Amino acid sequence: MGARQLRDHVDARDLVASTSWGVLRVTPPWGGLADIDGLVQQLSHWCQQPLVFQEAPSQRMEVEDDARVQCTVCDLRLAPVGTEVSMPIDLLRHSAPPLLLQGAAIRWPQLAFQVMVASLNEAAIKAAQIEEGGMMLLPHAFQMPWVVRMQSTDGLCALIGHMRLNAGLIDLVQQSHDTAHADQGELLDVDAWRVELARPVVLPLPVVMGWVPGIQSVPVDYSCDLDRPTEFGLSAVLHHVQRDVSVSGMVIPVMSGAALSVRTGNTVW
Repeated sequence: MGARQLRDHVDARDLVASTSWGVLRVTPPWGGLADIDGLVQQLSHWCQQPLVFQEAPSQRMEVEDDARVQCTVCDLRLAPVGTEVSMPIDLLRHSAPPLLLQGAAIRWPQLAFQVMVASLNEAAIKAAQIEEGGMMLLPHAFQMPWVVRMQSTDGLCALIGHMRLNAGLIDLVQQSHDTAHADQGELLDVDAWRVELARPVVLPLPVVMGWVPGIQSVPVDYSCDLDRPTEFGLSAVLHHVQRDVSVSGMVIPVMSGAALSVRTGNTVW
């Protein structure tokens, strides 16, 4: 399958095609439809339909208002190197791309994830606990597995993981829009207080989507802050969903679980 070359412009830009999941946009740095035929064949195979690419009007046409991912071609067999491809995230969620589009031929984006390791209700925290030197146990850490929620900062993806604090790892379990593991739902409820890791976890999109066999665990950043080089633990932030209360601390191992040790308190209650 390939492009139906409705126009054979030599210097076409912004070539677009409609799919069942939304608009695909291909932007080569030079050339036209004939130069991206290898890429179109792979995209057509992925979408399981012939793709009809057309040059966008001179006034850039607007892409559908959907969540999108942008990647870059690195293999001349597909398209001119540097060709950008913008696609709906729903296509990626529906199925994995052909193997050629998963490898080094395509540079996929890296996604930064905010990791919520615990949530606590109002009654679980007293004013003294959020002052400097305060400490609170993280109940989820004492439940095996320790379920954590990972949300990409751009809002595209959400993951569920199992934290292994002493090993400094999060085992990736699933994308949270899946319905498997529904029995873990009660462990993921978000209460008034949230404990989130201060440093995001950065993952390549192929790992996030589960395209890379054998990669099921990702490391968390245990590097010490410059002003407290002797501390051990994960830098974290405790904040209230509605109140203007936020404190920084360290997630540290305690017995068979973990606690948040507050190091920069907030006396506003």
